[in-house]
Amino acid sequence: MKEKKNIPVVSAVLPEEELTPLLELIDCDLNVTSYTDAETGECHVDLYLNDPSERSAATLALTRTAKLLGLKINPSFTSVPAEDWKTSWRRFFHIDHITKRVVVRPPWERYTAKEGELVIVIDPGISFGTGKHASTRGCIHYLDQMAERYRGAPVLDLGCGSGILSICARKMHYGDVLGIDNDPDCIPSAQKNVARNRVRAEIRLGDLSRPFEPRPVVLANILAPILLEFSANIADSVAPGGILVLSGILATQYPDIKRRYETLGLREKTGRRFGEWKTGLFTKPE
Repeated sequence: MKEKKNIPVVSAVLPEEELTPLLELIDCDLNVTSYTDAETGECHVDLYLNDPSERSAATLALTRTAKLLGLKINPSFTSVPAEDWKTSWRRFFHIDHITKRVVVRPPWERYTAKEGELVIVIDPGISFGTGKHASTRGCIHYLDQMAERYRGAPVLDLGCGSGILSICARKMHYGDVLGIDNDPDCIPSAQKNVARNRVRAEIRLGDLSRPFEPRPVVLANILAPILLEFSANIADSVAPGGILVLSGILATQYPDIKRRYETLGLREKTGRRFGEWKTGLFTKPE
């Protein structure tokens, strides 16, 4: 009988609000997955190794990244059956009501929409964006709030990840949508999600090294250091009279973000805190 292969895994538990920064900062050429246990509330990060000899390097990458975020973690070493690892996280991703009318569901679960509900089908793959993270919820909140006023307005989705915000914008009847991400692995995942939701949105590889053609609605769900570094190009991508939604920001970082963008001519219309994270809605004068 052929022996079943196990894949070695380095794992750690950390606060949920630190998950996105850690995933953005960690520097290792390994498969990384994460999930939050709905029963315990614990947030897990798993690094899947090609060989047990990578254990020390993976553990070091994880602890170094955590240290940059001010975290002390205790990585553990286990293994999982090879046939299970790619989909093991799925048991923690279920149907979720993001706003009163926006529902996100994975393709492996069924849901019958109630009157007025918008159902978004997302399989994130290795991309960020299931709607569960506070920064994504903040963006969807403001997209929903501004949908009627900016109906038909073109949208720029910076750091589109799984494509969830691009899809939301189309289903809310905004205009043409352009989703940009600098991670080439995200692009096919986002394109597949766009297709499975039967909407039209252009998803392409790109970065913030230059401004994009200005659009009336710009979403930037990125991390605070990136929002600061490329603030001028992001601000220049917003059309006069348009709105900019800034997210991926810890509440403690938000004042610096607000000051920077106001020096660039934008004004905070409102901000909303979701747990330890805060999302801001900014406007650009005509």
